[in-house]
Amino acid sequence: MPSKNSQNEPTCRFSLRLPLVLEYISTASILGRMFCESLGLNKGTPELGSSVELATSEACTNAVKHAGDGDLDAVFTVTYEIFPDKLVISVEDPGAGFDAVTIPEPDLEQHQEGGYGLFIIKRCMDVVTHSRSGKKSLLTMTKYLQSGEGE
Repeated sequence: MPSKNSQNEPTCRFSLRLPLVLEYISTASILGRMFCESLGLNKGTPELGSSVELATSEACTNAVKHAGDGDLDAVFTVTYEIFPDKLVISVEDPGAGFDAVTIPEPDLEQHQEGGYGLFIIKRCMDVVTHSRSGKKSLLTMTKYLQSGEGE
């Protein structure tokens, strides 16, 4: 179990640096679910592990599909951080990024192909932000934990 710490410092952190290849998406997303379960973060919130797995899968899929421009050496990084009150997942890639404000929600009546990723991520997580720094795009997803989880 993670040790007690201040609200501003993660009690536990791990990162994966993976090639921008579709086959690695399940590695990152499944490890996120396992991380939640092994640390007991899903107590009282049994769907937390599944939500983390799905949001991470969607974020990594977007990174692989929209970043790298065919560069076989390109990588993306997934970082999981546990704080006393929240879980923060970051996906960093070499893509151009996007403006979340300009991306419309999908029309669920039209059953369009694609365009559901950010919509799904926002439904699974409590806070979703995107930023760009230099040649890196960073998607940060936050899920608040129920009292007692993450301590």
